[in-house]
Amino acid sequence: MREDYPQCSILRYHYGEMSRQSSHKAITIALMALGAVLLVLLIALGHIYMALRRADVINRRALSFSVFTEKRAPLSASSVGTIRMWMTFGYLNKAFSIPQNYFKDQLHITDIHYPNLTLERYASENGLAPSVALQHVQDATAYYFQTPHP
Repeated sequence: MREDYPQCSILRYHYGEMSRQSSHKAITIALMALGAVLLVLLIALGHIYMALRRADVINRRALSFSVFTEKRAPLSASSVGTIRMWMTFGYLNKAFSIPQNYFKDQLHITDIHYPNLTLERYASENGLAPSVALQHVQDATAYYFQTPHP
């Protein structure tokens, strides 16, 4: 029996090395798979970003923010094209220096969330296509600048 003992310790050492090698291999494979997943996600993010740039979503939004923040003056009628569906009426009131209840009166808005109401929600609550609602708001904004007001 004592002769078997050294062989057992050799087997234990051998199995320990194998388990370390297999663990190392499994970790390496897992890291490679994680790297591949991250690469695929980065490529997908790049495609989405480029699609948004081609659609002028990113550039327009950056333009509307930069115009408002750089000038530190109210936007004018020439900036009506920068209005987007994610904006709230409160944001538009401040950005264009329009009285708080102007859109509420012009567009006959009865929602209790006004002026914290997004144009997107305004469209859905009134059964309007987003493009139609956007056009209504842009027209109302342009009209404000065409009419005299105190």
